[in-house]
Amino acid sequence: MGNSMSTRSYVLYGAAGAATYLWLRSSSSRRATAADSTDFDSFLRAPAPAPAQTTGGTTFESFLREQPEQPASTDFASFLRNTTTSSSSAQPAGKQQQAASKLAEVIPETAMPVLVLYGTEYGFAREIAEKLSQQLKDSGKFWPSLVNAAHHPEGYDLAGQQAALLCFSTQGDGVPPTEARDFCEWLTAGKAGPLPGLPYSVCALGDTSYTHFCRCGKQLDAALAAAGASPLQPRADVDKEDWAKVDAWIAGALTGLGELAAAGSLKSFAELGGVPNAAAAGSAEAAAAAAAAGGRFSKSRPYYARVAAVEGLCVLSGPDDKDTVRLELELGPDAAAAGGLAYLPGDALGIWPSNPPQAVDELLQQLGATGDEAVPTPSWHYAEDPQHSTAAATAAADGSISLRHALSVCYDIKTPKAQQLPTLLLAQLQQQQQQQQQQGAAKPAARVSIDVLADASTAPDLAAAGVQQQSTDAKQQDGAAAAAAVARLQGLVVDGGALEQYLAARHVADVLQDYSQAQLSYNQLLPLLRPLQPRLYSISSSPLEGAAVQATIAVVRYTSLGKPRQGVASSQVGERLAPGQVLPVFISKNPDFRLPEDPATPIIMVGPGTGLAPFRAFIQQRLLQQQQGKGAGSSSSSSVGPMHLFFGCRRRDQDFLYGQQLQAWHEAGAITLHTAFSRESGQKVYVQQRLREVGQTVWQLLQAGGHFYVCGDAGSMAGAVEAALLEIIREGQPERGAEGAAAYLQQLADAGRYERDVWFS
Repeated sequence: MGNSMSTRSYVLYGAAGAATYLWLRSSSSRRATAADSTDFDSFLRAPAPAPAQTTGGTTFESFLREQPEQPASTDFASFLRNTTTSSSSAQPAGKQQQAASKLAEVIPETAMPVLVLYGTEYGFAREIAEKLSQQLKDSGKFWPSLVNAAHHPEGYDLAGQQAALLCFSTQGDGVPPTEARDFCEWLTAGKAGPLPGLPYSVCALGDTSYTHFCRCGKQLDAALAAAGASPLQPRADVDKEDWAKVDAWIAGALTGLGELAAAGSLKSFAELGGVPNAAAAGSAEAAAAAAAAGGRFSKSRPYYARVAAVEGLCVLSGPDDKDTVRLELELGPDAAAAGGLAYLPGDALGIWPSNPPQAVDELLQQLGATGDEAVPTPSWHYAEDPQHSTAAATAAADGSISLRHALSVCYDIKTPKAQQLPTLLLAQLQQQQQQQQQQGAAKPAARVSIDVLADASTAPDLAAAGVQQQSTDAKQQDGAAAAAAVARLQGLVVDGGALEQYLAARHVADVLQDYSQAQLSYNQLLPLLRPLQPRLYSISSSPLEGAAVQATIAVVRYTSLGKPRQGVASSQVGERLAPGQVLPVFISKNPDFRLPEDPATPIIMVGPGTGLAPFRAFIQQRLLQQQQGKGAGSSSSSSVGPMHLFFGCRRRDQDFLYGQQLQAWHEAGAITLHTAFSRESGQKVYVQQRLREVGQTVWQLLQAGGHFYVCGDAGSMAGAVEAALLEIIREGQPERGAEGAAAYLQQLADAGRYERDVWFS
C-alpha cells in the first residue's frame, strides 16, 4: 500500500438494524474542499444495502479490523466527504451519491408537510417518531416536521398545521413525560385554541401494569377532539414496546394521509408558498431546545456533582442480605449559579450511570473488539463536561468516541430491543447458510488431531485421508449447529412470550454468546441497543439542610444463568463510587408528590424499604421549617401537624434504614413511628397490617384534612395498602359501603390528598 494512499472502511448503521457499509479510498493529494457539515443522523437512518460478499479467504469482519499502513490525519466528518478514486475496490458511484445525498436532505416542492410531535421519558416515543418521520419521507408524498414537545413548554402552533401525528408516553402512575409536562398541560387546558378539522392521530404509550394506562395520550386525544380536530384513525394504546401495534398505527396514519392527499385536502410546499429551509428549520428547533433549557443544568446537560459520602445503611451477614446505601452529593456554587438543581421534597435525583466495567469487557470480547474503535456519539446522549469527562475532553473533532466509552455510558448493554436482535441474528445465520450452499460447502478450518499429524511423516496418504474426514465431520457439525441455531431463533422470533422469557434472563453478551456463529460486528449491534437510561431515586434530604442532596439507594445484586449480576447505577454507587469523585446528575421534578402548603396539615406516610426516602425528606423539611420559624411558601406558621410514618423491613438489626434517626424523632414526639419487621417472628408482619391496627386514627386524620402518601413497590405493597385504606374508610362511614369508600378515595386523589410514588422493580 503506497504512502499517498490509505484504505479505510466505516460502517454507518441504519435504523433497521443492518449495517450500511461505506468503503472509501482516500488520497492525501485529492480531498474534497466542500465545507458543508455532515449530518450523521441521516446516515443512521439510511437504509442498508445488501451485505457485501466476501472473496477469497478474507471476511468483511477481518477487513474492518485491518488498520491502514499509514493512517491519514483526517477527521471523520471531512473523511466522509473525501472524493474516491476509480479503484475497483471502491464503492459503486451510485451508492456513493446515494450516501452523499443523505448528508444534505433536499425537501421536494411536491411533498406535503406533516407535523410529527412527540413527548418522551425514556426515548421510546422519540424512536417511534423518528421511524414515522422516515417512513413519511420514504413515501415520496409527505415531509415531516419532527418536534420535541419538551422544547415547547409554552405550546406550539397547531392551528397552523395541516396534519399532526402525536406520540406521547405516560410515565409512572399516569403522568406525562417530565420534560413535556408543560406542553401537555398547555394542550389539555385548551390553550391551543380552535382546531376545526385538523387531521390528527395519537399513539399513546404506557404500561398496563399501572392503574392509569396511557393516560397522557388519552388526555391529549380528548383535548384535540374537544378543539374540533378530526382523527385520521382511532388512537393506538400501546403496552410497553408492542412494535406490532406501533407499526399498525404508523401504517394507518400513512393510509389516512394518503386518502386526504388523494382527495386534495392536503397541500404541497409549493402550494403553501415554497419549501422551507431545512437547515433553518433545524436551527429553529435547536433554538427552541436551548431556550427551554435556558442554560440550566438538566437531564440533557447534567451537573457533575462531587461525592461527599457513600454510607452503608444495612448490617450484612450473608450474600442474600439486601444492601442499601446513603449517597450524599455536594451542590457547589456553580450549581446555584447555573440553576436547574433546586429541588423540593418529593422530587427525584436523576443519575446518569456507567455500565459495570466487567460487563463492558464481556461484550467487547463477544464482539471481537478492543474497545478502542471509534464510533459516533449518539445524538441522544447527554452533554458530557470536558472538565470531568476524559472521553469528552479527548473526543475527536467529529464527535466520535471510543467503542468502550460508548458501551459504558451511552448504551444499555443488558436488554436489547426485543425483536430486532434475534431477527438480525436469524438473518445473519440464514445468509451464511445461503452463501455456503452457493459455494457448495463451508470452509471451516480443518480440525486435525495430534495422532494424524504424528502419522503424517510415515503415512501421508492416511494422514491426508484423516484430515479430509475430520474436515468433513467439522463441516457437518458446524452445519448442524447452525441449523439448530436458526430453528431456535425462528421459534423465538414468532413467539413473543418465549422471546420475552429468553431475554429476561440474559444480557446482550449472553445472547451473542448463544449465537456466536452469527459473528455480529459492533457496527451491526449498536443500532439494536437501547439508550442507557438515567436512574431516578427519591431525594431523601431537605433543601433547607444546605447545598447538598441525598438519595437512598438499594444495591441490586442477583444471579441468572449461574452468573452474578449487578444493577447498573446501584452497583456503581454502592461498589465503585468514592468520596471526591464526581457523578453526572440532574433533578427530576415530581409535582404530584408534594407536602401540603400548610405545615400544620396532618400527613400519613407509608414507605417500606427504600420507599422511606422521600418521607425522610418530608420530615426533615417540616422540622427545619419549624426550627427556622417559617412554613412552606408564604406561610409564617411555625406549628407542625401530626406526622405518622409506617415503615417496614426484614429485621430491626439488619435493614432498619435510618433507624436511630427515626427512633429519635419518635421519642421526641416529632413523629409517630409504626414499624413492621417481617422476619423477626414466625408470622410475617407488613405495613398494611400496622395501618389497619390504627385504622380509627387514620380515619380521624383524614377527616381532619390529612394527606395520605405511599411510596415503594407497585407490585404488591401499593395495592395491599390501598385495600387497607379502603377498608379503613369503609369502617369510618359504614352507611356508604364499598362504593362510598371508593368514591371517598377518589375525592382524596382528585384533591391531591392521596398521592403515590410507586414503581415496579
